[in-house]
Amino acid sequence: MRYDHQEPFHRAFLATHLREALQTAGFTPLVGRHPAEEEVWSRPVEGTKFKIKVYTSIVGNEVRMVGADAIRVVGSYENGGQTKGLVGNASVHRRGTVEDIKERTIQRARDTWLKCRSNGKCKCGAPLLVSKKGNAYCSDLCWKR
Repeated sequence: MRYDHQEPFHRAFLATHLREALQTAGFTPLVGRHPAEEEVWSRPVEGTKFKIKVYTSIVGNEVRMVGADAIRVVGSYENGGQTKGLVGNASVHRRGTVEDIKERTIQRARDTWLKCRSNGKCKCGAPLLVSKKGNAYCSDLCWKR
């Protein structure tokens, strides 16, 4: 079925399929968010302090109506209550069929997982992040201590 963001049935159908695919892939929804905010699903990257988060654009029982709105996949590093972005937003535009959108979302999550695993580590053990200029730096900013 070709997705049409103006059709309530399509938005609900996509929301159901996204939730199912994310749950099957080992993601769990973050709890404690305001009901008017979009659902965010998270999965830890085993053996690290990384998490992959999927900002689904699901509010209530359907995805938002805004056609230009996208699903975002990010990799983050969480240490001592601080969260730092590790892998930039990988957008999934809601175009094509519902199956295609679902598959692209899962593929972006896999790509993000690979980037989280391959970024490298600083001599202090913390993961390396990449600056806007493309330079690697310690996520714990150990050189400032």
